[in-house]
Amino acid sequence: TIAPIPIKNIIGLVDEIYETTDAGENWTLINTGIEEGEVITDIVQNPDAANEYIATAKTGIYKTTDLQNWEKVFTAENVRHAAYSTEVAGQVVAAVHSGEFVEAQLLYSKDNADTWNALPFEKIDHIASSSIDFSFKDEFVIAYIATGDLGIVKYMIDLADPLDIPNFDQEKTLNVYPNPSSSNVTVSIKNQEVKSISLYSITGKRLN
Repeated sequence: TIAPIPIKNIIGLVDEIYETTDAGENWTLINTGIEEGEVITDIVQNPDAANEYIATAKTGIYKTTDLQNWEKVFTAENVRHAAYSTEVAGQVVAAVHSGEFVEAQLLYSKDNADTWNALPFEKIDHIASSSIDFSFKDEFVIAYIATGDLGIVKYMIDLADPLDIPNFDQEKTLNVYPNPSSSNVTVSIKNQEVKSISLYSITGKRLN
């Protein structure tokens, strides 16, 4: 007879990560290296390595290769979601969601999450988003970015040349960022004469 292979389930609970191999009957704490006070937001397995996982968190990205010890491999605020490429081994992407003092941003790695790079904010037009998801096609990652004012915006990013991203709207002349904001905002207007600007809160109250 062949013994069944245990199915692993891993969850994050604030700054703790737990593993079960018996359908939740018993849980083992496996969070060595996770900083105290951290908030784990997503845990994703490398499809090519059984014990290799990454965890996104409030202050960055952690990685483990033994399901015991975690190493912080990237520092950034409000990292909420990550995905391994289904097409190219070693390629990984992650999403930073907008926050009070944080702009949405896309992160990428081409070496199984050992090192990370961040796309410049302007590559996704300083879009504000609290929901970003990914799919993959060949060398490309397709990012679906939900926004409050533009609907769902789609970017195709060639991870072989990730800085070469066409704007989703080449004719757009107005950028306001960060949006939403609780303090200062930047208004960028191209090829237009500005006579006045009015700012309104989300409740419709005029602010200036």
